[in-house]
Amino acid sequence: MKKIFLIILLVTISDSALFAQACCSGGAALSGNIGFAGSQSGSFQADFSYDLNYLGTVKDEAGVLLDESRRRISHTLFLKTGYSITDRIAIDALFSFNSQLRQIYYVDGVDEVRTQDLGDAVIIGKFLLSTLAQNGIEIQLGADHGT
Repeated sequence: MKKIFLIILLVTISDSALFAQACCSGGAALSGNIGFAGSQSGSFQADFSYDLNYLGTVKDEAGVLLDESRRRISHTLFLKTGYSITDRIAIDALFSFNSQLRQIYYVDGVDEVRTQDLGDAVIIGKFLLSTLAQNGIEIQLGADHGT
């Protein structure tokens, strides 16, 4: 089973994805925060977390720009909840709040923009194809509706 997972992983990741950089928004990625592990029927789970994202290096096709004139600082709060309807069917939700500071330094001053607002929300319905108790590996199939 581990070999199959590794093969699928290697086939789906292109070498361009291996060298990707953060998008220009500097916000925290939702994908790493979505979903809980399966749990018993009727279980409610909740998680509150914080992500600090500091971007101080700017790159272009030629490499790193050495002017050190730009920075972006993002603070993201996550609230993740989940409810197991049965041992195999669950619903998870992820909500975020973002605060961001962007600064560009010029010879005659600083251009500074501050923003804060609710971020993206994701609701995902899940079906567990296998459980941890059966074989030590959990496989989930899910469909989400991002807002």
